[in-house]
Amino acid sequence: MEDAPRTTDRWLLILAVALIAEAGTAYASGLKTPPGCALAIVAAALGAVTLLTSRRPETDPSSWTIARFAALSLVAILLINSYIYLSPGNFVRRAPLTLLSLPAGMFMGLGGALLWSAALALRDHPRHPGLAKIGRIGAGVAQLGFIFAFMPEVSLLGRTFGSMPTTYPLLSLARLVVRVLLLWASVEMMRAPLEPDLLRVRFVKVNRLMMAWASVMVVQSLVIFGTTPGERYPGPFHLFMRNFIYQTAIVAATLLVARRFRVVPEEGAAPA
Repeated sequence: MEDAPRTTDRWLLILAVALIAEAGTAYASGLKTPPGCALAIVAAALGAVTLLTSRRPETDPSSWTIARFAALSLVAILLINSYIYLSPGNFVRRAPLTLLSLPAGMFMGLGGALLWSAALALRDHPRHPGLAKIGRIGAGVAQLGFIFAFMPEVSLLGRTFGSMPTTYPLLSLARLVVRVLLLWASVEMMRAPLEPDLLRVRFVKVNRLMMAWASVMVVQSLVIFGTTPGERYPGPFHLFMRNFIYQTAIVAATLLVARRFRVVPEEGAAPA
């Protein structure tokens, strides 16, 4: 998923088709009433905008329209998923500390997308102070998510694997890998600046870490889908589709925002 000249457009086309297909599948599978239909509508709208963007000439670097729409769509998807998570039928089964997973997911998702888009842009503009600041903000937001993500784990202290589902060790490992990859990328993004050539190497590394982060999230969702009993949640397939839409939206929003920074004003760059 390299952001080499114009190869991002091919990934945007793939992500657009994926979002539209996911939205249609989610709706056809039974997510036809609010808020499920709202999730499908937002995903389809983001997919349509992504598709149009991938077929258009170079985006005007002074325009924030598409980048803002992508960011707002991602926020909307996160909020809708949170609403479903807190619906009465699911809320009664939640331990109080597990509710902190909502801000954890929000901060890690938004922070991850922000630092990733900045890393993609910084490979071409390694000394641009505005992009570097955006990357550090995204890294800080992601790290704030780790604080919320760690606190629910306290409720599991002292419990043995014997009292957990048989798939708990595998899911815990996948969750740990996801968090370590994002934490590693955020730490790399916040490190002190180096020479431009070394900075480019760092941002390529961050991009690869984030690609791995997104890939492992998909694997984690597949494991949950394959091992969750049908009587839990609104259904394992619905849970998988919500997660898959969220993960695809993160990557699409990342690339749309990074596209906004393909060309940055020269006066915004730091002197060599």
